[in-house]
Amino acid sequence: QQADAAVHEEQAKADLVAAAKMFEKMDAAAAAKMLASLETQSIVDLLLSMNSESASKILSNMNSKTAATVLSQMMAQRS
Repeated sequence: QQADAAVHEEQAKADLVAAAKMFEKMDAAAAAKMLASLETQSIVDLLLSMNSESASKILSNMNSKTAATVLSQMMAQRS
């Protein structure tokens, strides 16, 4: 049972990294628009899985309220 949970968690991390890489390759404005439809925690997880340059470009293309909420949550998770 623990082994199944570990496999599931590892697969979820791999899926997250794959999705983050896909968003990194997109135009930042298009990526921001798509990410804005997700829950805040999903956006945070994706952005934290990206390189900081891509994440900052995407954040700069989000509306200010969404960007502030996401950035605040990102900072809280890193502490």
